[in-house]
Amino acid sequence: MDKTEIFKAIAQNLGDLVTDDTVASSTGTSIDLPTLVHPQSGQLKGNNLFIYSGGGSEAFRVISDFTPSSKRVLVSQVFTTVPSTNAKVAVTKQFDKPSYYNAIERAVGLARLYHLEEHTATMQLMGSQYEYSV
Repeated sequence: MDKTEIFKAIAQNLGDLVTDDTVASSTGTSIDLPTLVHPQSGQLKGNNLFIYSGGGSEAFRVISDFTPSSKRVLVSQVFTTVPSTNAKVAVTKQFDKPSYYNAIERAVGLARLYHLEEHTATMQLMGSQYEYSV
């Protein structure tokens, strides 16, 4: 399981994941998400958009507007790399990508600290016998 799968699972369990969708088309400041259904234009304003695979992956932006008729999400900050058609996108309500990834890294670090023991092993050649100290 990679970090993106963990991110999506946590977001879904927290009720923070709005959609996990595929880009139909995009520009420098907009993305069309075919399965995104919200009746009001301002409903997604302030939500977080994270492109996790495909062209433009690892980009995250805050949604500035949404057009329900075209299912177009607008962002105010221009994408450095325009997301490709068929890129995978997650939209979250409250927490952004860096917040999720930082929490995942902290959890992994704590798990490593409390549950994994570090061992140093050496090997010496003593005459014709090997001695292993662990």
